[in-house]
Parts: sequence; C-alpha cells; structure tokens
Amino acid sequence: MKKKKYRILKELVGGGIIGFILGFSILFIRDYIHIPEGFVKLPFYINILIFIFTFFLAVTLHEFGHALSFISNGIKMRAIFFTIFALIKEDNKWKFKLTSIKTVGGIAIPDIISVKDEKDFQSKQKAFAKAVIMGPISSLIVWIVLTFISIVMIKFTSSIYIRAGLLSLILSLSGITIFLLATSFIKKDLVIGDFPAYKIIKSDSFFVEFNFMAMDIYPHSQKSLEMKIHI
Repeated sequence: MKKKKYRILKELVGGGIIGFILGFSILFIRDYIHIPEGFVKLPFYINILIFIFTFFLAVTLHEFGHALSFISNGIKMRAIFFTIFALIKEDNKWKFKLTSIKTVGGIAIPDIISVKDEKDFQSKQKAFAKAVIMGPISSLIVWIVLTFISIVMIKFTSSIYIRAGLLSLILSLSGITIFLLATSFIKKDLVIGDFPAYKIIKSDSFFVEFNFMAMDIYPHSQKSLEMKIHI
C-alpha cells in the first residue's frame, strides 16, 4: 500500500513539475511576449542550430550537475560523457575526446576504486545518492536561470532577430528540460532514471556495492569505459 501511495505521489510531483514548465512557457509566450515577426523570418536552419546547441548545453550541464555533486562530496571523477563527447581522465590528465558511444544523453562516472570500511561505504553511498539526484535538479535550475536571463534580454533588446533567437532558446530549453525530467522517472529492466535510482541507492546496499565493484573492475581506458556503459 505504501509503495502504491509513493508511486502515485511521485507521478503527481513529476507531472506537476513538467506541467509547470510547459504551462509557464505557454503562458509566458501568450501573455508577455509578442512573437517577433523575425521569428518566422529566421532561416529554418537557425532554429535547428539553436535547438542543437541548447540540447548539448542542457545535457552537458545535467551531467556536470552529477559530477560536481560527486566532487563536492569528496569523490573524484573518472569520466563525463555527454552525447558524442567525453572528458576522460587518463594518466592524471583530463582529455577531451569524441566517443563512439551511442547515446542521446550522457553519464558521469566517479572514480571509486576502494572502500575502506562500513563507515566509508555508507559515506560513499550517501554521496552517490546525492550525485544522482543532482542531475534533474541541475536541469531545473538551468531552465529557471536561462529562461529568466532570456526574458530580461528580450525585454531590453530592440533587435527583432535577437528577440526571436532568445524566444527560440526558451522554447527549445523548455522542451528539452521536460524530456530530461521525464526520462529521469523511467524505471525499466535495462534503464533506470535518476529518481528511481536515487531511491534504490539510498535503500539497497547490494545495488550500490555492485556498482562500486563494476567501477573498480574496469580499467581507466576509454574502451573499457565504453564497455562499462554498454553493459
């Protein structure tokens, strides 16, 4: 019964957040912005480029939200993958690479190579849980901050094309944020979103231990990291 209530509450909260973003975007465009004539005059490929740029930015900041949370809790990072790019630590140096990993999102991989004792395990378990939940929180913060900045710039700029570009950015970011938050609720056999993963990590020590072991088994090479992600 408790699980059912929790699931219903989770769906209500998730739906409320996504609905707020969507509703705010619609109301803002309808009531506060006169859609610039230049918006429809912008070349179609410009809006596509804005969307692609916004997607890369949103995914990158989502993954860096995970990574910065790990670091702030005393855990070093091994690699950060975002779409087709990756930052990988090799020989104590960070290297920026193109990766063959096929993913529309990304993954932040901490460098957990040892656990000293039960107290250390519990500390890393808490840090792991905090880092997982910081991804969607970061996405929400990015949406709020960039949308606010864009609104201010739209109000104070006279260029119709800059206004159009910023409006395109708001629309793209809103849709991408909804996508990132929605996927954070997924719980399937092979895919676990950030929200259910957060719950599992907090309560299931075996799941956490298995992940720690997986991180220790694979060497610090890009090929092995790619194998880890596919597995």
